[in-house]
Formats: sequence, C-alpha cells, structure tokens
Amino acid sequence: MRLSIRKWYLDVVTDDGRVAIAYRAEVRHGPLHHDVSGVTVLRGAAPPAGWRFSMRSTHAPTLTPRGLGWSAPRLGLEVEYERLEPGFGQRLLQTRGGAIDWHCTLPRCRARVRTAEGTLEGLGYAEHLEMAGIAPWRIPADEIRWGRFLGDDASVVWLDWRGATPLRRVFVNGRVVEAAALSDDGIALVDGTALELGERQAIADETLGDLLSPLGPLRALVLPIVRVHQTRWRSRGELRLPGMPPMHGWALHELLVRRHAR
Repeated sequence: MRLSIRKWYLDVVTDDGRVAIAYRAEVRHGPLHHDVSGVTVLRGAAPPAGWRFSMRSTHAPTLTPRGLGWSAPRLGLEVEYERLEPGFGQRLLQTRGGAIDWHCTLPRCRARVRTAEGTLEGLGYAEHLEMAGIAPWRIPADEIRWGRFLGDDASVVWLDWRGATPLRRVFVNGRVVEAAALSDDGIALVDGTALELGERQAIADETLGDLLSPLGPLRALVLPIVRVHQTRWRSRGELRLPGMPPMHGWALHELLVRRHAR
C-alpha cells in the first residue's frame, strides 16, 4: 500500500534563547489516516518541557502573501508568522515509486507563538515536507543533518544526507552556495561564507521510537524507523559573509543517525 506523509515544521527562538518547536503531520497508508500535532518548549538553560501531542485533526497551516497562521486548540497552540524572506524548495528524491519534495516556506520571519507555557516572540522558520510513495526508512542515508540559522538580516538553511546517495544543500538568503565543509559545529562555503555554531544546548537526544511512544497507532505504522537516533541542539551562531561584519543569531540544528539491528 502507498504511504504518504505531509509534515509541517514550525519554530521560533526569542532573543534570550527560549525555543518553541511545533509539528503538524498527516500520514496516510491505504485506508489508514492519522493526523498528529505536537509542541515542545525550551526555556533558556532549563531542560526542555517535553513534547505534548494531539491526534485530533487540525487544519494545516494557512499561507498568505504576508505570512502564515496556524492553531492547534488541543495543545493551546497559536502561531502567527510575518514573512521576511521569500520561500524556496527542491525535489530531494525521485524514484519510480514516488518523490520527496521539500518546501522552505518561510526561511526567516517574525514569529509570535502562544503556548500553554507562555508566548514567545522572535525570529522563526517554517518548512513543509511531502513524501509520496517513499517511506522514511527508504531514504538512502545513514546520517541526516538539518539546520537553520537566523540573523537580523540573513538566513542559512542546510540539508546533508550521508550514505548511499549523498545530498548536500546550503542556502544563504535563499541562494544555493556550495559547501566546502559541513559539521555539527559549523559550515564553510566555497564563496568564503562561514557559519560557526557554539554554546550548544541539547533539545532532544532520543530515538524516534522514544519520541513516538505516546502515539501508539502512528508508531506501529512507522516501526522501521524507531531505532533512528535524533539529537537536536539550539546553538549560538556567528555568520561571516564576505566583505561584511560578523552577524550573530540563533541556530536550531539536528542529526539523525540510522542504527542498524545487530
């Protein structure tokens, strides 16, 4: 049976480093249909509050020329984004059975996110991933890195798949720039741009099975990925663009590692 996943990812980081991350996913597999929404909050140096989930149906985020709006009443969540940069996207994978399309809908925006823990305002980011006919465990990568850095006047977004079919994309203000080096500590680009990531604080360090354990029906549907380990960080970033003074801001970035059964 054909599996399709549509997933929204939304975040905000305040000037003092508080973080809210929210997901909205729609999973279809033959006659099965699951909607799930989730939110987690990091309050500065305090440990993350943990995820709160709902499997009640919600409308997908609404896009307008000005930005984006979304609410998940069961989670006490309301999102308002004002666009600062145009979006972009790419087809990441095409096979005979399907495709993976990635849309960086709002690479940098002014964000206001109301949660049960309070309201967070700062720079935010939104993306939309569509997987049609390709299951997550069929992605030809043993390691996947993703991240975004936002400053007052610039954004850097990156994807890095390592494995059988490598894929690496780095976007600076929406423009693709080739990377000379990319790690969890920073990025060096061939045009002289450099992003350094320091003062890391872990937001997540768990398997996807642990993360999905409260979502029994959905966890069972995606059982082949429960051993994948996710580490996510909030880091202080310094961006150096050629001919410009350094720019500071916050980065959110993650590493997914496939752990094969012994």
